[in-house]
Amino acid sequence: HSSDFTEVDVIEGFNNTIIQEFNKNSDNKNYMFSPYSLEVVLAMLRDGASGETYRELSDVVPDRNIKYFSSKERINVANGLFIKEGYDVKDDYKDIIVNRYNSVMIYDKFKNPDVINNWVKNETFGMIPKALDEVSEDFVMAIGNAVAVDVKWSSPFICNNTKIDTFKTIDNKKINVAMMHNSYE
Repeated sequence: HSSDFTEVDVIEGFNNTIIQEFNKNSDNKNYMFSPYSLEVVLAMLRDGASGETYRELSDVVPDRNIKYFSSKERINVANGLFIKEGYDVKDDYKDIIVNRYNSVMIYDKFKNPDVINNWVKNETFGMIPKALDEVSEDFVMAIGNAVAVDVKWSSPFICNNTKIDTFKTIDNKKINVAMMHNSYE
């Protein structure tokens, strides 16, 4: 990266690229994802790669310190490395995942997705009850990141302030939708 770019520039560039890629395959349907979660998972994957794969992932994933959050409120960021029992993962990689990403390592037989789904549900305060519908018999490893924020707004929205307003879709169509409005007076 050039010294002319700040960490914020690099992160915004990554986020914009990811959003553009998601939009290509969205069929103009609504979706929600966390660029931060994708960045962390790709960084964890990069740190286990070598050669050309490592170089390609390094070109895509910003190189920055992963931040952790702590709060008296319900805010959580969690990383997990899920490994099939009996599958050999290098100790060096496991050490990186645990120490750099503060990740848990969970071993399972993966007869079903219950262990991963329960982890996701627990780490998101139940807001995401299921991440996977099934796992194949070839399933040997997964990397997960969960982000959950369940806090009160410092200035709550008032339902009566919801108004119909114009929204521009990804294909530049203008549609009328109900939008929440709030004033900070």
